[in-house]
Amino acid sequence: MFDSLKHYRKEIGRFPLLSRQQEAELARAIEAGVLAWDKLDEGGRKLAPRLRRELQEITRRGEQAFTEFAEANLRLVMSIAAKYTGRGLDLLDLVQEGNLGMVHAIEMFDHRKGFKFSTYAVPWIRQAVTRAIADQSRTIRLPVHAHDTVTALHRAARDLALNSPHDDLPAVAARVGTPVDEARALLSRVRTTVPLEALTEAIGDELLHEEFDRTTREARSLEDEPDYLGLASDEVLLLLDHVSPREARVLALRHGVVDGGHGLTLDAIGRQLGVTRERVRQIEKQATGVLRDLVVAYGMSRSVLPARPAEPRRTRPAWVKTAPTASKSTCLPEAAASSESAVPLVFTSKRHRVSSSGHITVEGQAISVGAALRGVTVVVLVEEELLRVIHDGRQLTTAPRQRIGPGGKTDGAEA
Repeated sequence: MFDSLKHYRKEIGRFPLLSRQQEAELARAIEAGVLAWDKLDEGGRKLAPRLRRELQEITRRGEQAFTEFAEANLRLVMSIAAKYTGRGLDLLDLVQEGNLGMVHAIEMFDHRKGFKFSTYAVPWIRQAVTRAIADQSRTIRLPVHAHDTVTALHRAARDLALNSPHDDLPAVAARVGTPVDEARALLSRVRTTVPLEALTEAIGDELLHEEFDRTTREARSLEDEPDYLGLASDEVLLLLDHVSPREARVLALRHGVVDGGHGLTLDAIGRQLGVTRERVRQIEKQATGVLRDLVVAYGMSRSVLPARPAEPRRTRPAWVKTAPTASKSTCLPEAAASSESAVPLVFTSKRHRVSSSGHITVEGQAISVGAALRGVTVVVLVEEELLRVIHDGRQLTTAPRQRIGPGGKTDGAEA
């Protein structure tokens, strides 16, 4: 990525900046090109050949002016995007989104109002970058309005000379005009995570595992990427075992689970898989829905990881080049695992497609989830005595788990 960024900086440095007079001239050429295009579109073959050629030439000059205008402002986009690094997206991704905002600003710019283009474009570029961070930086998407509220909470904390909104949440929430409970819930969903290996030596396994258990039950959502709840590499790969091989590969490459922890852009992953950037985004979105339901399932069972199957569904993919560090099968201390009053600490989760009648079949028993979900894939959390059906981040229904014994007879749930 460093080489790509260095090359991009070198390329955009070749384009000279524009004076206010040059901006006005290019803006007039763009406007004339748009009008000429409209005339060509309206007149079609009815136009005289000479007039058509003149309009085509004006359109060509307008397109050239638009390109020159955009190239001259690429450095402006880079300077704005660089201020938003470290928030879940690579700088080149931020620049790409910012360029889209800059293009929109050119389309809307009115040179007759007398101000420079940079003054007008900055809000459009900033909005494009921040919206991309809100939409794409987390596996579980935080709505744009919620992302804006979180940003406002942190800004208010700085205004009050606080290190964090948590230092005086009532005062911070009041300054923003947000209920305290809502502010607390939003902040819990974007809490910064730390890799598991980095904390184990510092504070010890037991305290660390207790903290992971508590935050998972309370938040019931993925933390800031790419750490996936701060789990170790082996644990994340186990999580990815619940999606298809292609989905797992896209998520692992996108969020840096393998190969040193450096996430790749959508374009880079597309080149590896031989598909378009948009197809990679679609695969990532589909797998994200499954992971969201799994995280909800983890929170309901008060554990972090599903039980490792005795016979893995598939072997470690060949594209995983970096061997993960060994880790425990769960992120809970032994004392909690042996507690008689504790809920089941291990479980399995399965994906099922809803039939045309609105049912799924789990371990030989039919569960109704509603005809409205026909053809939809749901996640089923299989506990010792209960089956939970999860979809779209919420529990749809539950059913007592029945064991089918020899001869097809129901043995009932095991104690």
